[in-house]
Amino acid sequence: RLEEAAKACGQTKKKASQAIAEKSIAVLKEQVQEAVKAGRQSLAVEVGIGTDNKAIKKVLDTIAKEAPELAFLAVSSDSGEEDSKMLCFATVPASMLDAGVKADAWVRAALEPCG
Repeated sequence: RLEEAAKACGQTKKKASQAIAEKSIAVLKEQVQEAVKAGRQSLAVEVGIGTDNKAIKKVLDTIAKEAPELAFLAVSSDSGEEDSKMLCFATVPASMLDAGVKADAWVRAALEPCG
């Protein structure tokens, strides 16, 4: 019975995390559209997707669809607890690569204060 309860709890937590990620991606879509309307070339935001790889792909797909010429950096954490995991990722369009803007350098600079 304990194993069943643990499994059910895990499934509930996963569904809740997915719902939060979907809501965060909808908010992100609005932020991206606003950045494009304002003529911005880059956007750095905190997204509430946790550390789920599938959610990262959805974020990157949203950027590719809504603003393929936007340089984008995102940070997210899995819970906000002291020992929680954090992630940071970026994408840079080819047109900016030629100008020397590199996603990996941007990520390193963003994470530098973390040690």
